[in-house]
Amino acid sequence: MCRLIIHPLAKMAKIVKNLTLNPLARIEDTAESGVNNLETGFVERALKKFVKLLQIAFGEAGAEIIGQNIGADGDLNPMIAGRKMSAIFGFAIVRNFSDCTECLQEDVMVFVNTIAEIVHRAVKDNNGAPNKNIGEAFLLVWRQAGSEVEAHNVQDDAHSSSNRSCHSGTSKGSMADSALKSFIRAALEVQASEHLRKITDHQKIQERLPGFHVSMGFGLHVGWAIEGAIGSMRKIDASYLSPNVNLAARLESGCHQFHVDILISEDTYRLLSPRVQMLCRRLDRVTVKGSEQPMSLYTYDLPPSSAKTVSE
Repeated sequence: MCRLIIHPLAKMAKIVKNLTLNPLARIEDTAESGVNNLETGFVERALKKFVKLLQIAFGEAGAEIIGQNIGADGDLNPMIAGRKMSAIFGFAIVRNFSDCTECLQEDVMVFVNTIAEIVHRAVKDNNGAPNKNIGEAFLLVWRQAGSEVEAHNVQDDAHSSSNRSCHSGTSKGSMADSALKSFIRAALEVQASEHLRKITDHQKIQERLPGFHVSMGFGLHVGWAIEGAIGSMRKIDASYLSPNVNLAARLESGCHQFHVDILISEDTYRLLSPRVQMLCRRLDRVTVKGSEQPMSLYTYDLPPSSAKTVSE
């Protein structure tokens, strides 16, 4: 009785308890032998698959946020206050997406998910977290260590750091460098993807947009945001709300005005290590809609690439 029922149930209870403490806890695969082939084994495997799907669905930030909104009795309560945090926010968008959707029809899912795989992998490999996908747009986040505790405005740090060296070994330099590196890598891999090239060779796409190949625009800004659960008991998302998130989106939308692939705000530029700052080019000084203060805008000029992957 203990081996067949009590021990498996206790094991599943331990899995649930560990996930309550850490929603992103790694789930070990169950061996396909012995007691695991009994009914309790099927239930355990189903539980683990369900948890893994939830971890993927909510993402890194989402798992933490949803975990905070689940009460001791297991009920989800979306009506609780968010928390202030600071991070670098990045927006990435696929250009000419409406045309691609109309031409590819059902295959547009393969198209956008191929791009998502490239972008998400580049971000995760460089200490960031994918947050939301809305059609052609991706919201990516690089959280500042201890940001939910300090909850201060990162722009103040950026201005105070302008007169002192910000070495690449520091947390701020590393975070900003990682964010920019993610976008550079994603842009180059999207350009080089043989799979995407085959998709965009679609006859209808080439008839509508002769010579079309996939390209993306990227915006990077740093600042505070309110992190929390957005929605109701019928549908809930974990995301970030603040003028700084909106500004990152506006920077991305401004890429076409400057004919560049990446737009970097002045505050983000100041957090880059000196070595990386030297690789960036100042474009202009503007007042962006949604911001009262003028800011300088910078870019990193992407080189053409024929490689299929980008080395670290």
